[in-house]
Amino acid sequence: MPGQPGPDRGHSGTGTAEPKKVRDRFASKVLPADAVPDNLLDCQQLLAEWWECKARGRTETAFRRACSFLSEQAPADRRQILERAVIGGYQGLHPLPVQSTRQGQRDEGPLAVARRATEMIRRMEAAAASGNETTNPFFP
Repeated sequence: MPGQPGPDRGHSGTGTAEPKKVRDRFASKVLPADAVPDNLLDCQQLLAEWWECKARGRTETAFRRACSFLSEQAPADRRQILERAVIGGYQGLHPLPVQSTRQGQRDEGPLAVARRATEMIRRMEAAAASGNETTNPFFP
């Protein structure tokens, strides 16, 4: 009937109000006081700082996932992970980069590799010219 509220006008007609959606207690920038698990209490302040700088996705599920990830990390690495996330303004937590097995050495570019190859060829030619073919060019 015209003028009467109905289903197409935003009213169900039954007289019952739809329940309001409950706001997630983790949606705020401030973590609830009892949110941090006991095994992460040493990182409580950093965890709160990271949660505050997080721009979106503040849900209980996201917080539990972050705590689970941190619990899997070594205790010494947790603080570094959180510090990097706070400084970088990261939305998520990322593992620390793996250290190279060649500590103190940086990766060489193609020019340096070519120089070493040229030097090795020269050593091999010099060894062949001197008749001393038992010399290993890799270990002068």
